[in-house]
Amino acid sequence: MKSNIYGVAAGSYLHRARERLLDGTKESLFYAALELRCCVETRQAEYLEHLNAYKGKKVRPYKIGDNRSKIEKISGGKVIARMTFHFEDELFIGYHTPVPLALVQYCEQKIDNLRHAQPYYRDNDDPWWEEVRQGLVSNYRLAWISCKGNMLVPPLWGNKGKDVHPMVFDVDEQSRAVIQRLSQQAGRQFKAQVEYLETPPEDWVCDL
Repeated sequence: MKSNIYGVAAGSYLHRARERLLDGTKESLFYAALELRCCVETRQAEYLEHLNAYKGKKVRPYKIGDNRSKIEKISGGKVIARMTFHFEDELFIGYHTPVPLALVQYCEQKIDNLRHAQPYYRDNDDPWWEEVRQGLVSNYRLAWISCKGNMLVPPLWGNKGKDVHPMVFDVDEQSRAVIQRLSQQAGRQFKAQVEYLETPPEDWVCDL
């Protein structure tokens, strides 16, 4: 039985975009476009509101181009950051997955055309329908990767390498455990390894 709750986290919008694409109808493409756009807006807002420079400031999610520029100025926003925390008896891996520029540009240049009344009628066999669907699926996959990470802030240090930006995790069963472990390490040393990935891990397989 489906829930009547309308979630407004990035993952909720992403889930509904997938459902609309799986509907397979032409009208569902327009609803999928709306949900995908909202996913991108929200994911960037989730990142921006946790950066110290914008804490307490009003974030306007719909300004996706401006928000991407703000994020990129502080954290780069181009590659996936993987941070491995080494504890005495186990390790925890966190990922920060930025929203790629190509996805933001798609939302601005393509999706916006799907959020308004269409300028003219198209036949059922018009290739435009398939082109739209393929574009939505391709960019859904980019959004899926952007929502896959569990760190809302990438590893950030001050100019002298001493000041560390507070780490923020999406709260789930796994991250709750590592947050608890980190709190237990207060005043102690532990090892954290940071890597930057040009491509997602091989075991990340999109669900669409």
